[in-house]
Amino acid sequence: MPVRIVPITCPNCQQPITGKEMDNVFYCPVCKTMHVREPDGPKVVVYEIAAIRTQPQGQPIYVPFWKMPTIVNIYHESVEGGFFLDLVHNTPKGGAIVLYLPAVEWDVNVYKYWAETLTKQQITYALAEDFGGVPRMPVNILRDEAGRLADFLVLTFEAERPGVMQSISYDLQIQSLILVYIPFAQVGSQFVCLI
Repeated sequence: MPVRIVPITCPNCQQPITGKEMDNVFYCPVCKTMHVREPDGPKVVVYEIAAIRTQPQGQPIYVPFWKMPTIVNIYHESVEGGFFLDLVHNTPKGGAIVLYLPAVEWDVNVYKYWAETLTKQQITYALAEDFGGVPRMPVNILRDEAGRLADFLVLTFEAERPGVMQSISYDLQIQSLILVYIPFAQVGSQFVCLI
C-alpha cells in the first residue's frame, strides 16, 4: 500500500513547519500561529506562553496545560472538607473557577498534583512573546479529551479530600479552552514551576 507523506505548513502564512518530536500541535515560529491537524483540515489553537519569572536551577522547559475558565453549579452537596468549597470560595451554589489540566502524559500522581496545585492557586503570569529558545513538551492530550478529564479530575479531587463525602450533584460548564505553556525546570525527578 503506498504511503502518502504530506508536508506540514502553517495555515496562516504557508511556511513549512518542522519538528524533532511527535507533537499534536504545530507552532509556526514565523507568524506565531499554533494549530492542530484534523481530518477536515488545520484548526488554529488559542494559546498563551507564560513568562519565566524565577531563575531555574536546571534547564527550563515549557509544559502545556489546558486553561479552562469554568462555571461550577452545585445542586446538592453533603460533604465535609470538600475541594469544591475551597475552589468557589465557600459559595454553596458554586461559582467561577479556572481549571488547569496538564496537556502531557505525566505519571498520574504528578499529573494530579500539578492540576490541583495550579487550579487551587489560581496562578497569574505575565505573557512572553515566544518560547525564547526554551524547548516545549509535546501536547499529548487534546482539547476534547481535556474537557472530559476536567470532570473526572474535579470529582477525584473532591473524593480524595479529608472528610466524608456522602453525596454531590453538580455540573461543570467549561467556557473556553486555552493552551497555556507554563515554564518549569526539572530538578532530578521533580518539576519546579518557574512563575
